Amino acid sequence: MRTRASGGASLSLCAIILGTSATAHAEDAELEIATAHADEVSFDVRKREIELRGNVKVDAAPFHLRSNELVVKRGPLGVDVIGKGEMSFCPCGDAPLRIGFAGARVAPPGDVFVSDPTLQLNGTTVMWLPWFWLRSPARPGILPPEIEWRGREGLLLGGGIHLPWDSEPRAKEPWPKAEHPPDRILEVYGAGYTQGGARVRARLLTSGSDLTLTWDDYRNDHGVMVDARGSLTRDDASLAWDVDALRGARAVQAATDVREAALPYDRGRVETRLFTGPLLFGLGAVAESTRGAFDMGAYGPRAFLRASGDSFSAVSYAATLDGGALAGKEVRTLDGRLGDLGFARASGDARAATTLGPVAAAVSMRAEHTVLSNDRDDHDDVVRGTLGLPFGRAFEREGGEPVLHRIEPRVSAAATTVDLGDTLTFAPLRGEALTADVGLRTALGRYAHRDGVELEGAVGHVAARGQPAAEVARYRIAASGHMVSAIVDGAHLLANERSTAAHAELRVGPLDGLHGGVHVSGLRGVDPVAARLLFDRSEEAFTGFFAREGVTTGGRLGVPIVRALLVSAYGDYDPTANELVDLGGSVTLRDSCGCATLRLAASHRVGRDGVDAALSLVLTPK
Repeated sequence: MRTRASGGASLSLCAIILGTSATAHAEDAELEIATAHADEVSFDVRKREIELRGNVKVDAAPFHLRSNELVVKRGPLGVDVIGKGEMSFCPCGDAPLRIGFAGARVAPPGDVFVSDPTLQLNGTTVMWLPWFWLRSPARPGILPPEIEWRGREGLLLGGGIHLPWDSEPRAKEPWPKAEHPPDRILEVYGAGYTQGGARVRARLLTSGSDLTLTWDDYRNDHGVMVDARGSLTRDDASLAWDVDALRGARAVQAATDVREAALPYDRGRVETRLFTGPLLFGLGAVAESTRGAFDMGAYGPRAFLRASGDSFSAVSYAATLDGGALAGKEVRTLDGRLGDLGFARASGDARAATTLGPVAAAVSMRAEHTVLSNDRDDHDDVVRGTLGLPFGRAFEREGGEPVLHRIEPRVSAAATTVDLGDTLTFAPLRGEALTADVGLRTALGRYAHRDGVELEGAVGHVAARGQPAAEVARYRIAASGHMVSAIVDGAHLLANERSTAAHAELRVGPLDGLHGGVHVSGLRGVDPVAARLLFDRSEEAFTGFFAREGVTTGGRLGVPIVRALLVSAYGDYDPTANELVDLGGSVTLRDSCGCATLRLAASHRVGRDGVDAALSLVLTPK
């Protein structure tokens, strides 16, 4: 017996599988495996078959089938789909990446077998296979292939497997309604160089950690890349770890990102923390070694104690004691002898705010002292004090968040003395500097939306050991919003127009539309110790912030051709050395729901011969 319905109809395909009434609806079904919609629907209860015509949609998440005419019937594994159509990985109607088929079998809860599949990009066929098996991310399966051109190493080809599982067993259902997302995912890729060599990469993802291990070998020259981070929290205790390492010269040579290859050190840490009221106690270990080496470098235990809170309802404070010891092949004195290194650091911050009639006053202090002990003491001391008198006003807007305006005159002074040169862990830096300045800060914007503009300027006096005292102008401009983002941070010696330390970034245009950006950083005629004090970046100095004179500059550009197609390019240049640092670009095709992304990227960087190019496909079914 065949029954017809027209004018647009939706139904649950579980009715066909169970042999129940042909008028079952998705919202009434307890064991739904797929839903279908069409302009005209014809039922045959005896054959357990449905004929769909006109704007046919069959949804068996995470797979979505579209056609003009299909026949759906019960099969040995689930639902058999007879007829030609297209399948995508998300419900978006404009998905640019689709799979054409001449027939399909939907096997719940997460498998689809496709006959005569064709890979289509915006309706154009680019690949054909006689048969293909698709699986949801919650089930083991095969990952998209790896296809890369690796500069002078030539072509790299490979594939991988996807292995999800749950840390706790779940109760199995006789006919699952939907996939449970796993809390553990292991992805393993293997690839080979056509000119001799191989690369193996394994990635383990959990709810609280991300670990990636890569082994790369090219003509018997091998290296290992480690990127691991994560944390575990139980009540008032936590465990955290972070490792970023390129072990072996081959690992550095194989890295395509110039920022990753240019880092001077591999670093790792693991620590456990215990919270007890206002106190935080931590115990762990640190390791550090020259990037590209295979030995352990410097390593040892570390402990810290931190206290923070409020006093007298107007004073907030934070104090930290941090110490440990390092040993290893790369802990050396100035004369080259090996030795052990002890280090201790103490830092404190305090801020007091009060109201003086119509004026609000705020005073802040920061002090930091670091001691390194080898054959002699190395030390690093920074003290900074600031007095501000902020005035604020809110401008109410009808139906919107108020705009806040703040003006704050400020007076500050700072001093530093640095003698760090004996060890691997800190970039060599020595000197003393003093500075005092007076300035003004003003800001206008909607703070909850993080859009607005902030201006700060000051003039003062700076003196560094071995350098003539000078007057300096400091400035900072920051703006953020949907269309514009900018920051300019710099200092200029007034007596010498060629003495400047500055960093600037500018982006124009929305990140999801046509946008471009430039950046420039430079140091000329300013002592690095004084530059460090002016910019108040004590931690950055250890990794070489303004460690030498020079300029680097670069730009970024993103151009959306159509809504689903984005072309981007970037480049960095060193005018001081007259050298191209890196150059690259990509073409990205993705659907509006973010279910499928196809990307072709190419790049070149200093220190690596040739051009690298990679084709990647990322599927995130919904």
